[in-house]
Amino acid sequence: MVGQETAIVVDGAPSVALARAQQVADEWAGFELEPSTQRAYRADWAAFRAWRADLGPCDKDPHELVALYLAHMAHEGLKVSTICRALAAIGAQMLKAGVEWSPGHPAIRRQLKSIRRRRREKPAKKLPVLAVDLVTFADGLPSDATMDRAILTVGWFTALRRSNIVRIQREHVTFDPRGFELLLPWSKTNQDGDEQRVAVWAQNNAGVCPVRALRAWLEESGIASGLVFDVSERYVARLVQSCAARAGRDPADFGAHSLRAGLATTADERGRGLAAIMRQTLHKSERVALGYVRPPDLFEGNVTKDLID
Repeated sequence: MVGQETAIVVDGAPSVALARAQQVADEWAGFELEPSTQRAYRADWAAFRAWRADLGPCDKDPHELVALYLAHMAHEGLKVSTICRALAAIGAQMLKAGVEWSPGHPAIRRQLKSIRRRRREKPAKKLPVLAVDLVTFADGLPSDATMDRAILTVGWFTALRRSNIVRIQREHVTFDPRGFELLLPWSKTNQDGDEQRVAVWAQNNAGVCPVRALRAWLEESGIASGLVFDVSERYVARLVQSCAARAGRDPADFGAHSLRAGLATTADERGRGLAAIMRQTLHKSERVALGYVRPPDLFEGNVTKDLID
């Protein structure tokens, strides 16, 4: 977890056993955060401490002090999402240090509201990799890029987040005459480890068939257990962007989430229904799931077409 070790004293003397127990508890408490989030939290906390040190002596309430820091970050041009993440990191440290802390404190709430009003930021969403894009991207891969083809196609058809793509275990893949089934013991929306499964059908187009691609990679790599794709989350994003570049598209328009959004958008265009899409993307909120349906042409499938003769 973020921060330094907490000194523990029992009857006036440090307890080694209790300190170790606290360390173990802190490690397990930190497991709820992605490694990338933990790194960001550490950086956020370090940045706040550096800013605080520059202020010198200050007797402000912690909430008011942090509100000043939020304004500082906004003035420096940081995004609202980055500011909110820093607030979460700082709050975690405040609570860990025993400071009375509430992220909903009026000073914090007023400052965030003011920042949001002035910035009016809209989240930057990557373009979806539609079915036609997937075919083009896959065709552009070198013939010996077996792993990349598997990541690209499995990522698209499972509609997994990149954090789940890189965590796929061989033991969790079950092949079936129709395709394969994948067990997901953990996901962003399932952090309690409840069993979730997604199924993927084999495709007639061999170039983008995730079943053929996955089988080919497992055979070539000889992987019998453990990670199927021993790569970083960033590798998945770079793969999608490099495929886009080879296809003559702007790589900055695409990312790892483009695969997930591409499946959702394509399925929606073909009338598969939001409920079916949510079963594949494992979304629990219809509002969030709809955010992944990104039609490039708003007139296609529009409800107003031929509405009145």
